[in-house]
Amino acid sequence: FTNGMAAFQIVTKLGKAMISAFNDVGISSAILHSQGRGPFKAYSDILSQISRRAGQSEASRGFELQVLRELGVGFDGVISGSLSRWVDMSSVGGRLSRMANQFLDLNGLNQWTDFWREGFARASSVHFGNQLKKSWKDLDQNFRNRMDEYGITQSDWKDLQGIGSFSLKKRFGDDPEFKSAIKDLTDDEFVTPDWITENGGSDVLKQKL
Repeated sequence: FTNGMAAFQIVTKLGKAMISAFNDVGISSAILHSQGRGPFKAYSDILSQISRRAGQSEASRGFELQVLRELGVGFDGVISGSLSRWVDMSSVGGRLSRMANQFLDLNGLNQWTDFWREGFARASSVHFGNQLKKSWKDLDQNFRNRMDEYGITQSDWKDLQGIGSFSLKKRFGDDPEFKSAIKDLTDDEFVTPDWITENGGSDVLKQKL
């Protein structure tokens, strides 16, 4: 009954959902701005990531997906996919649930949401990687505020600088399939929680990031 009602709300209120989805543009940029990126730079960072993603080959996309998974992008989709296994798809509620998801696929709302999540996650990770070039006292005040909120101290910052960031070439360059992907990959430097522990960082620092 709950699944059926949720699906019914999605389909019947879809117009409002699509209108509210345009807020993704402003919200993503505002959050990146709160991390110390200038307001106009925040917009351009995310838009450039989305633009590049639109023309990307499947080969390079495969390597970037590994980074995006580490950044937690798409986790909501995994949760909903797991929950739907507990719904009787032959029931009215199950059929409505399946129809709602297909509806969001057909009108592009799922793709729109994924694009903006990916664009923000990439831009945020690259921005963090760029900050590692600065000393603790030279960090932008907004960025320092975010570090304080998540308990990242000056000592943690030194550890993060020692670990550094990674480009896709540095991370996956030894993979034989990487040669077919390299032509449309950038030199962007990322930081992900998994990268921290892979290079000797603590689980505590991974959780903070």
